Amino acid sequence: MKAFMISVCLAALLGGGLAIGYFLRQESARDRIARAEAAAAEARDAEARAKARPPAPAPVAAATTPAPAATVASTTPADDEDDEDEDDEEAYIRDAMAKRVLMDNCQVCHAPEMFESQRLTETQWRAEVDKMVGWGAALTEPERPQVVEYLAKHYGADVAPEAPPRATLAEVDARETPGDPHEGTTDADLANGAKFFTVVCANCHGPTALGGDLGPGLANRAPISHVEYFNKVLHDGLRKMPSMTAVLSPEQQRDILGWLRSLPYDQPDVPPAAAPAAAAPKS
Repeated sequence: MKAFMISVCLAALLGGGLAIGYFLRQESARDRIARAEAAAAEARDAEARAKARPPAPAPVAAATTPAPAATVASTTPADDEDDEDEDDEEAYIRDAMAKRVLMDNCQVCHAPEMFESQRLTETQWRAEVDKMVGWGAALTEPERPQVVEYLAKHYGADVAPEAPPRATLAEVDARETPGDPHEGTTDADLANGAKFFTVVCANCHGPTALGGDLGPGLANRAPISHVEYFNKVLHDGLRKMPSMTAVLSPEQQRDILGWLRSLPYDQPDVPPAAAPAAAAPKS
């Protein structure tokens, strides 16, 4: 009896969940249809306003104009321009509506780059849209051709892809651009720098600053030519590297930087002279 009651309760919960899910889906569908109808009504109103717009007054012919035909001919370009304006406005509204439908229904699951990176024909885009509708995309019948038209217009097979933005190295805030290799280290004691590097830094960055298992190489790297960046990393730390302000004094940091800058390109992977056993990194 107890098992029967549990089964009844589970069945009731399952039925309630299905009913709630069906109700929510119906509400969502009605909401999308209402939005589409509102957008269509707005487009019709805009079209009606464009058609009701009074035509531009024809220019008055000058007294010296010999023939009225010239006046009629002069009004023709203005009429054509009004027609072009109406066509442009309708195309803009139709394009904006299709983009909104695409954002509301497709970008829920897909990033814009997914379709922006493709170039397909209108037939191929229609097949893609039909496929997504078959997989559950909530597009109404009137919305499908709008989305297909938008995709074929902006991401069609004959539309050239946009060129990626480019910048010169000088415009990028990169530390790979060499700075002044002497700034901040004119008074550095290179021998002390080698000693303190061995004691404090070599365990991670290698005995000759060529890199180790825990830290990157520092020798002959552009970042060490930027004294402010070097001091900031020692002060704040970087990723796994902790701050060194409690271990190294500003003078010792300067000496280490001066020694790093003095390293040749082809130095062997042999540690510098070890610091005396009694020496401490910071007094």
